[in-house]
Amino acid sequence: MRIVYYSLPSFLDLDSHQVKVLSSKVELHIVIEVSPFAWKYNILGLPLPPWGPGFYDARDFLRENLPKAAMKYYEGASGIYFSVYPSGFKLSSLKTLWLTQKKIADINPDILHFDGESIRAASWSSLVNIPLVLNVHEPKTTAGVWQQGLGLAKSILIPKAKVIITHSDECMQDLIKYWHIPPARIKKIPLGPFDILKAWAQSLPVEVSKKRKMVFMWGWLNQRKGVDILVDAAPLIAQEIADVDIVIAGKPSGGYNPPAPTQLPNNGFMNIITGHLKYNDLARLLSDATITTMPYRHARQSGVILTAYGLKKPVVASDIKALREQVRDNYTGLLVKPEDPVALANGIISLLKNDQLIAEMSKNINTFCEENISWDAFGAQVNDVYTSMLR
Repeated sequence: MRIVYYSLPSFLDLDSHQVKVLSSKVELHIVIEVSPFAWKYNILGLPLPPWGPGFYDARDFLRENLPKAAMKYYEGASGIYFSVYPSGFKLSSLKTLWLTQKKIADINPDILHFDGESIRAASWSSLVNIPLVLNVHEPKTTAGVWQQGLGLAKSILIPKAKVIITHSDECMQDLIKYWHIPPARIKKIPLGPFDILKAWAQSLPVEVSKKRKMVFMWGWLNQRKGVDILVDAAPLIAQEIADVDIVIAGKPSGGYNPPAPTQLPNNGFMNIITGHLKYNDLARLLSDATITTMPYRHARQSGVILTAYGLKKPVVASDIKALREQVRDNYTGLLVKPEDPVALANGIISLLKNDQLIAEMSKNINTFCEENISWDAFGAQVNDVYTSMLR
């Protein structure tokens, strides 16, 4: 069975795991759509490829720019390609569209599998008669010119897809509600831990001195992520935990302006780092973290939690539907009352005061992932989707 797996720069960390597991089951060709704007958000921190618009074999580029341990996730793929576009829409965009369609026709896949939606991919895929699997992470879009293009891509690809894969009940219900997709066309397959981060973490120097305890929150910063809730909770945490560091890192989105860091008592320190977080920086910060926190107001799923699990870091998260699917309360972390700084502070304090519980939760994360959200199970279920489509 031959599959073309098409994805976007912002999903490179997720793609690495899917490529690794699916390459062991099918003949997999991965195509990454590249443009100067989108490439800025490739979380692996890769440099912009030095090529003009066109369609290129990218295996050597990845080998030169990824740690060897990270490249192992991609080595099983039968083909690794970059579909490179210019900034905005220019005549050379048509060249890339044509080349991409032609090269994929030469590969002659049994199935197209798109991870996320792209207006460029929606354009050329509409001209081919190949069954489509679509991973949907966010059924709805927000305001903004860029989001308008994404919304158009969704309106083309979601109805076209023969099977839609989601990773949470929340996302599945939104697809049914907003897109009127029959449940029989939707397959929920949970994602596994993002452990590719270890490839960057293992090269960090070993810290032998006793560290300050650190609470870490990261990702896109906006109102629904609850940055202000952690800022309000920080002084309460520092009152009980001396020498605590509270670090928030990520790029603000949707016009959001994060609150200023709060001065903390008891020699505590708060730092808010605004900007796109690359994997080498994330590896350093997450390795230093004692625990992580996600005080979200709303979410459909969380790649941040799966990244924390990749380094076995316990999570204190809001007790909301989507996060309950990923955090087992009192086992891999704690679930606390949403939008409540006192509840968040109490949860964080209770963990920071109990090193033994943190160590137990770190071990539990490994068991939880193996039993509930393993990549082996993910690969088997996706392969079942492929097989059922070709019957």
